[in-house]
Amino acid sequence: LHALGLEAGDPGRQGLAMALGVKEQNLLSLVTAYAALARLGEWRPAKLVNGDGGGEIRRIWSPEASWLAIAALSRPPGRRKPALAWKTGTSWNQQDAWAIAFSPEWVVGVWCGRMRSGGGAWVSGGANALPLALSGLSALSEGGMASWETPEGIEYESMCAASGLMPGWRCGELVESPFSRRHPPALACSRCGPESHTNRAPGVQAADAVH
Repeated sequence: LHALGLEAGDPGRQGLAMALGVKEQNLLSLVTAYAALARLGEWRPAKLVNGDGGGEIRRIWSPEASWLAIAALSRPPGRRKPALAWKTGTSWNQQDAWAIAFSPEWVVGVWCGRMRSGGGAWVSGGANALPLALSGLSALSEGGMASWETPEGIEYESMCAASGLMPGWRCGELVESPFSRRHPPALACSRCGPESHTNRAPGVQAADAVH
């Protein structure tokens, strides 16, 4: 979070809720962070129109990790060449909300809600902010949206549709799932029945699915 220019606070005083986004951020910082994701992990400081800009460029994530996150946020998720992705957020009392919609070329961020605390505005990221973000992204992409190229280190494997893990011998429906070659799947499904010891890759462990 520090490397992305986001507010992180003291790492020693943050709880598990940090993963849910409880730390307040400003919209420009969020757009800049998602732009790094859109660039497959390369962060650059924001440059305002007719203002100062430039500065250090640094790599935050690998292209493979960035592409996997984009694929998960795309619609439909997991496409081999995603072209559009988004993420939304809503405050606990629906006082305000935001949405980030992005493509390989553009990142659009929208915030909506109350400027001052005291009573909910009853807004949500999906219902209120996202349509505006998608509309803005569509207007900027009149010539059509490009797609993210799949990084060289991405591979595909058939996984259990129920658990998302390496299939066991009783798994029914399988889905093709991408993963990084540097971090191959390491857990086999035991949710669908007794564990199989015949079709498990070397070093693969069994685990119950978490859902």
